Amino acid sequence: MRIAIIVPGWSSKFRPYFMPFFAEQISNLSKRSGCTFDIYIANSISKYFKLSFLRFFFNNGFDQYDRIESKNVNLINVNYVNLPFSNLSKRISQDRYINANLNLIEAREHSFGEYDLIHCHFFTSARVGFEYFNRKGRKYVITEHASDLTKSLDFYTDDYIRSVYNKASTVVAVSNRLKKELHRVVGIELEKISVIPNGVDTEKFSIVNGAKCRTGEIKKVLFIGHLIERKGVFELVKVVHNLIANNINVYLTIIGVGELGGEILNYLKVHNLSEFIEIKGGIPNHELPSEIHKHDLLVLPSQKESFGVVVVEAGACGLPAIVSRCGGPEDIIEEEFLGSTYSLDDINGLHDSLIEVLSKFESYSSTMIREHTVNKYSWDVVAEKILSLYEVKTS
Repeated sequence: MRIAIIVPGWSSKFRPYFMPFFAEQISNLSKRSGCTFDIYIANSISKYFKLSFLRFFFNNGFDQYDRIESKNVNLINVNYVNLPFSNLSKRISQDRYINANLNLIEAREHSFGEYDLIHCHFFTSARVGFEYFNRKGRKYVITEHASDLTKSLDFYTDDYIRSVYNKASTVVAVSNRLKKELHRVVGIELEKISVIPNGVDTEKFSIVNGAKCRTGEIKKVLFIGHLIERKGVFELVKVVHNLIANNINVYLTIIGVGELGGEILNYLKVHNLSEFIEIKGGIPNHELPSEIHKHDLLVLPSQKESFGVVVVEAGACGLPAIVSRCGGPEDIIEEEFLGSTYSLDDINGLHDSLIEVLSKFESYSSTMIREHTVNKYSWDVVAEKILSLYEVKTS
């Protein structure tokens, strides 16, 4: 079976923490099947003119995608120019990206044969599947990950959006909440939407310190994500500041980069918090397990989130988690023994959840948390669901 997979990004030397779950998913699909996978990766050449990339280039040379050690996986660059100046220019950029994909897919089919299925991640990639279906009649499936569905669709007419989703053989949502959003916003019939969560490498992410959660005097809290408003990281910093001011032994590590980084550093300096809160910056996904192992608890205080990969990565390492009920993470923390959830409408929700979890921390079992995570989110489970979907939709 020949599968084309359309993705909006890929981890690389320049951006090692950018969408690493695509490489992990496709690597696990290839290990478990005889399929050939051609991966069409969006590559905006506009990045070559950014100062951050120029610094990287002079220090490291040309950027390189993270490779997958498999003969049946081919990574294909889809080069286009991104013009982020207005909605019109963004729409023009997306149209160019779509056309670049279509031309590459057609050329690849001419050389190596027709695809049995096209798997599109996110709506922009789904447009590729839709347009190629109209051009060549190839079946396509869509996996939707968007944390803010309405924002990702705001360039297009309602009729066009419905056509893109409804022409697909099936639509996959990564959480139950997103499934309901797709039904509500787009009007897709619920029967057409499957829920397949993101997976986790449970060999890479594992327990190293025994069956019980750690019992040190200072509880080490971990945040992993982009330092942007939607992730709620600044709220977490302020809540931890409050706990410290009330003599609660807690230490916060922040892993990630983003526009709020400088503002948070300034806050730490003004309030003399540097010995209690640390910003480590961005790190590659393969280094995350060793960082998770140093901590007791993960917190994901996002305003919107379609799933929450970091929550299952932490769970595979045996860590409980506190998450906001913002779309997807609450699906993961579905039992009390996994951690705690709180409502975004409750202004004290994060604070109270931290107090609650810290007060009964010794009751959490790393073994139970990991077993639950493995049974629901390991690639043995998730990859088989995706491959079964391929079989059904190509039969």
